[in-house]
Amino acid sequence: MSTVTRMTVSVPNDLLKYTDRLAREMKISRSKLVTDCLIQLEERHKASLLEEGYRTLAKDLRESAELGWEVAHEVISKWD
Repeated sequence: MSTVTRMTVSVPNDLLKYTDRLAREMKISRSKLVTDCLIQLEERHKASLLEEGYRTLAKDLRESAELGWEVAHEVISKWD
């Protein structure tokens, strides 16, 4: 189990009221609600980084394939 550390955060009053209302509706503590939100934000951020990495990899692979095709076409045309 990870260590839990207390933190103090300042938020606008209307956001605090919303947080408390949502926590009551979900029947969880304010801390649990904030923790869950931060976990979701972290997961979205990681997914975004993975998506960016996959897009970059796909672009690099496509460029390599196109270069390979050009080289293969040159070699094959010399054999004809």
